[in-house]
Amino acid sequence: MQPNTSFSFDADTLSDTEGFWAGPRENREGLFTQLRATDELFFSNERGLEFDGEVLIPPGPGFWSLVRHDQVAASKQPSLFCSGKGSNIADLPPQMLEFFGSMINMDDPRHARLRRIVSRGFTPRMLEQLNDAIVTQARDVIDGVADKGSVDFVHEVSARLIARFGHTASMRFAVVTFTIASLLFGFTTVVAIAVMASMIQGLSDPAWNVVTNTVRQRLVPDEVFGRMMTAYLFISWSMNPVGALAGGIIAERVVAS
Repeated sequence: MQPNTSFSFDADTLSDTEGFWAGPRENREGLFTQLRATDELFFSNERGLEFDGEVLIPPGPGFWSLVRHDQVAASKQPSLFCSGKGSNIADLPPQMLEFFGSMINMDDPRHARLRRIVSRGFTPRMLEQLNDAIVTQARDVIDGVADKGSVDFVHEVSARLIARFGHTASMRFAVVTFTIASLLFGFTTVVAIAVMASMIQGLSDPAWNVVTNTVRQRLVPDEVFGRMMTAYLFISWSMNPVGALAGGIIAERVVAS
């Protein structure tokens, strides 16, 4: 694939999700090749978000494209690069940023204060210990299938890795840790505890998803897997509005008290 460096573009191109982003890859690579070849920052107009003719999010003020390493370095300067309004192009309402946001959506000094707390768990020594454990587990699993040629990844790799701990034990671990972390996060007034609880949530959530997805793929025949997932997601996701309503009522009473 060769970038189409003769591809022409304007201030609306990067916001064209139906045309540009769904079009040939050569055009996308060609546009960014041209942008990287110039020292000037490229400004794009911003599109709003509509659904069934209703404007959910109006068009924003536009955005600049930082496409080179020396340009991305601007993210270290809060006076030039703002993360506090979200990591998406569209400027979301403050309430949504606070609900869905994380450390990525923060600027200094708040970001630096929380980063100092979290960084204690990511020292070189801690990362080296974690890396050694991961490498050992991964090598054992890969060595077991390396001579087999073509294998079913779910059965031979994912399932074997999870089987070392047991499906039931893994799911119990994920449920218990997520529940405890959620309770801590909801009731603590100590920033350090809230940050650690959020980290535990981030650990247990994918652990649950990986285990349950592997179990479903092993037990459900391929010809009905799509239907099963449709029913599974419909049942689970349909309860989200109920949970959001209950959470709003509880939060309102907590604040009032």
